Amino acid sequence: MKMPLMINMEGRAVVLGGGNVGMHKVSQLSKFDIDILLIDKEEIDVPTNVKLLTIEVKPDNLNDIIPEDAVLVISALENRELNALVADHCQKRKILVNVVDDPELSTIFFTAFSKKGDIVVSITTSGQCPFLARKIREDMDCSIGEWESWLQVLSPIRCSIDGIENKNKILSEIYENDNIRELVRAGNIEAAKKLARELSNVHS
Repeated sequence: MKMPLMINMEGRAVVLGGGNVGMHKVSQLSKFDIDILLIDKEEIDVPTNVKLLTIEVKPDNLNDIIPEDAVLVISALENRELNALVADHCQKRKILVNVVDDPELSTIFFTAFSKKGDIVVSITTSGQCPFLARKIREDMDCSIGEWESWLQVLSPIRCSIDGIENKNKILSEIYENDNIRELVRAGNIEAAKKLARELSNVHS
């Protein structure tokens, strides 16, 4: 049984292997404010927010190259036996590990996700059809911008109201307000925020 969770990434994410798959994982991680270490035997170009360690991953150097502050390791190596050793090493050290394309060796899995600002939508087919998850993500990418705009409108109001029931009542009235909806869809966020504040003041 698998369930989606958000991880508080206060440590380092380590990616082993700088091939196409490894770099795709680096690209995914780079969308969040995460300390990333990429380990590869070749000197390769990496984003400015990624630290590169140029060394070949071997069974006898895992202890040396995987740092103490690692909380997540992604193994994108071409050698399955070496991937298995990485997974075993991480599990013994209580480090979350994702072995690319090998769920049996992994303790954590990557879902498809759509991200805009602080809105993050995770999509999974529970491994049954990653292609479909990707197509759903592509559809979400086209609509998530409006949700992020709504977050800009609703979040300040939520923080200014006491009581869960009162919060939900006022936020619901703001969200269902036709004038505010039109402003959000038109991209006029400041006007939408102003009208939302006025509406919340009436009910506070």
